[in-house]
Amino acid sequence: MSRAPATLSDRTTPPHRLLFGPAVRSRVAVDDVDQTKTSHRARRRYRTALSCLLLLSFILNTRNLGHPTLNYWDESFHAIVARSLLRHPLKPTLFDPPPVGFDARNWGENHVWLHKPILPLWQIAVSFLLFGVNTLSLRLPSAILATASTGFTFLIGSRLFSRRVGLLAASFQAVNPLILMLVQGYLFSDHIDVSLLFWVEAGIYCTVRSGERGSYRWACAAGFAQGCAVLSKSYPGLIVGATAVACLVAYRLRRRFGSAEKPEGAIEIGPLIVLGLTTLATAAPWTLYCTRAFPVEFAHEHGYIWSHLNSPLEGWGGPWTRVVFDYMPYMHRYLYTPILVAFAALLPRAPRSGNIGWILVYAWFCGVVAPMLAAGTKTPSATLLAVPPACILLALLIDAGLDFDFARARKPLSVWFAIAVVSVAWPASILPFGKGPVEGASLWTLPMRSPWVMGHFLVAILLGSLVATALSRARSAGIAPPGRRLKVLAAIATSILVAMNFVDAWRVAGWNRKVPDVSGMARFVTAHLPANAVILFDGRDSGEPQMLMFATERPCLYPRDRKLADVAAETVRNGYVPFLATDSPPAGASVLFESGRTSRKLVAMSR
Repeated sequence: MSRAPATLSDRTTPPHRLLFGPAVRSRVAVDDVDQTKTSHRARRRYRTALSCLLLLSFILNTRNLGHPTLNYWDESFHAIVARSLLRHPLKPTLFDPPPVGFDARNWGENHVWLHKPILPLWQIAVSFLLFGVNTLSLRLPSAILATASTGFTFLIGSRLFSRRVGLLAASFQAVNPLILMLVQGYLFSDHIDVSLLFWVEAGIYCTVRSGERGSYRWACAAGFAQGCAVLSKSYPGLIVGATAVACLVAYRLRRRFGSAEKPEGAIEIGPLIVLGLTTLATAAPWTLYCTRAFPVEFAHEHGYIWSHLNSPLEGWGGPWTRVVFDYMPYMHRYLYTPILVAFAALLPRAPRSGNIGWILVYAWFCGVVAPMLAAGTKTPSATLLAVPPACILLALLIDAGLDFDFARARKPLSVWFAIAVVSVAWPASILPFGKGPVEGASLWTLPMRSPWVMGHFLVAILLGSLVATALSRARSAGIAPPGRRLKVLAAIATSILVAMNFVDAWRVAGWNRKVPDVSGMARFVTAHLPANAVILFDGRDSGEPQMLMFATERPCLYPRDRKLADVAAETVRNGYVPFLATDSPPAGASVLFESGRTSRKLVAMSR
């Protein structure tokens, strides 16, 4: 369906060096020199386009980045723990010290906090150290890493296929609204997932380079990146090694069943072993340290990770259709059905290709999505790591449709034209994602929630078949097929879909304007309350205790299953002065502060 991919040397070495070597450069033919100049010009154009794309990505990621509101789940917890690392870098803490007794297995109220791995929190702590403790510094590492991830998508697509594929894939990823939500802290796991995405993409890129050259140095770099991915979000970071193993198995199978030629980019067993050992050397020190320094917390959290496979933790359960028809449409938005169609249309190409990149991309995508379909706990951002390979698959379909050889481009052009036009003509309805089991769940319960997904897919198959048949008959009859017109229409429709995703991404940064913050109360607490003050909250639980605790470095509590008076008495016994943040102050209580943005009032509690 697509033209044969260029080799690494074709992409990076001038033609005269390929043909004759450096010693005889003076005898290069004029046409070879012209070809070299053309290659250099093309390289400059792609570099310019990539620079503009990365600038756009960074502008998107940093727009209104310092908004004052911390999201309850989970950004406020990450902010508090990262701030604690400025005092003791090897001891992540939430309440430090705890004002009341706590359960070491309760990640929302304990002292040592190991609910998420350490690397993203260290990254935020370094940003705090360099730029001060504020919400802009909190999110800046994620903005930088998300932009860099877009660059890695370009590099991976370019090394495996072509610069055009890399640039298209990077463009799709740059305007992904869900990545913007993570950077801005609006979706739980926020900065943890962004760090995971960056280090996984860095690992995949280094794996590709190691496969091209058989390089142990690049394998070491891939292992280090995978170790950092493990330190970002534990076992999901191992997808780097998993894709490398899939490529190795595919290479061995090709040799066993008749193909003696080594596929381009296939990694060998030696570099793969080096990758694994380097991963172990990177991730093991912190892991072993935690087992000795915090054995109770580590044992509980490690078991909690594995329980995601068979238990719907924190209400995040549901059938496999929850992922396909709910979470992933919300993630990819208007490009979702084109990605699904590209996945299905290009699948037969992967086993036959001499480029191991096809196996890598499909192994990467399926290695992320398939476990999530079977897992007991399903969360909206759990398939984030599948965004880059999904974008590359869509770029591959478009690249094949743009092929200059119409005989080879006819089928992919028909598929691309059909799904692009259908997606624009029948706009997708993006609904907020659901949570938990589905009442009366059946195979069609969640598909009917987003009927456009199946509708786009089926209508695109029908329209694509009709277009392909019409083009074939026109060519057989000696009529010039309107290939160029179809490409223009498909490109326009695709550009509209990308623009719609861009608009959604641009709107993400404006959400905070509708959310009240506690900055006013934080200023009062910092200026007027003693250092040993503890603020207790009653009424609704909207995450204000965590926001205020980050801003003031004073413990803030929301007693869930205990009487407020008992908690206040315990804080007094532990040397704290209790204050109450409430919507309804007790009769006769003197109001110390009243928030202008919320209905909260701060009063002193009797000792």
